[in-house]
Amino acid sequence: FGSDQFDKALREYQNILENFPTIKDREVYRLRIGISHLKLKQYEAARREFGRILDNNLKTPLADQVLFHTANSFFLEGNPSQAIPIYQSLIDNYPKSSLVNEAKFNMADCYESTGEFDKALVIYQEIQSSYPNPKVIEWQIEKNKERKLEAEKRKSKMMADQKKFLESRKAFDQANPKVPPKGISDKVRKDVIRDIFENYH
Repeated sequence: FGSDQFDKALREYQNILENFPTIKDREVYRLRIGISHLKLKQYEAARREFGRILDNNLKTPLADQVLFHTANSFFLEGNPSQAIPIYQSLIDNYPKSSLVNEAKFNMADCYESTGEFDKALVIYQEIQSSYPNPKVIEWQIEKNKERKLEAEKRKSKMMADQKKFLESRKAFDQANPKVPPKGISDKVRKDVIRDIFENYH
């Protein structure tokens, strides 16, 4: 685990839990199994392991780590909107956790991924003085502003393109009016009904 050989670590931790189900540090081993799955991009399997820790003990001292890595699993899987409330739960319920700053940083990243740049900026500014490396936050704030500007440009271009398309479509429709399709005559309708009753009733 410490040398990043997560596939081997996974097998060994699983072996420990299978052979020693009541071992004292079983929750720590289960957490490491989950993290190993996470590192191997096995996100669903990771969440199953994290869930088992909380199922066994809701008051486990590992709860903040479980929430943090569970949120990470959704973010890394490409589901930032599912990660956000889990990061928020960690922040709200474990305000003294050493993971709070990282959770806020990752949550800001999630907001940027969903296009909510202003929310991300508020978080970056909030942790700027307490984050271990303030330079990283300064860089993120600058990138946030650049990404927001790029997103606004893309949105403006998309709306302009859509407007241009609708105008050209309207001009085409005016130049080529559609002839409404002729309805079925009453005689044909009566013949169809008569045929149904005569042959299938």
